[in-house]
Amino acid sequence: MSKIRTLIVDDSAFMRQLISKIISSSRNAEVAGVARNGEEAIEKTMILQPDVIILDVIMPKMDGITALKEIMKRKPTPTLILSSLSRKDVQSVLHAFESGAVDFLQKPGSTRADQQASLPMLQQEILTKVELAAGAKIRSLLEPKVEILRPTPSPTPVIEKSSDRIIVIGASTGGPPPRGIRPDWLPKPNCNPPPRSGD
Repeated sequence: MSKIRTLIVDDSAFMRQLISKIISSSRNAEVAGVARNGEEAIEKTMILQPDVIILDVIMPKMDGITALKEIMKRKPTPTLILSSLSRKDVQSVLHAFESGAVDFLQKPGSTRADQQASLPMLQQEILTKVELAAGAKIRSLLEPKVEILRPTPSPTPVIEKSSDRIIVIGASTGGPPPRGIRPDWLPKPNCNPPPRSGD
């Protein structure tokens, strides 16, 4: 089975080196290339055609979100967003998901002690998510969205129900005769009894 070719994009030389070392330690992945900003990320994606991109959010010249949108238009590629999860980065990560990113990776702390402590967990997370991302199906942002048309329900017909009503007209003995009512106005009674079950 061929290895998962990964493009690493980060303006920090330390992060590029760290992630490259982690990817190279895997039997299932390899480093296809590195880039320092969004412009280089687009250019190298077109040339190298990696299987997965690890993309930083905040970079000079062109940020990761702008680069991601362009990549998804020209060469849709499963992308993992690299973020420190600061308040500013959280909004960027949400925009990245809207633009086609499949997942995110949290950067290690800024101090060397934090980096050393988080290295084993970071290594496991990167390798696992790279393998999962490689199997994702990515749709180009230029592809038209398919709108599912649902049939318009036909109006429910109004059924006029006839109601059987009994009109009772009573008069006391010796009282005045009923006026204004003629027998032919009244509905004729149904003299046929309903059939019995079993007949």
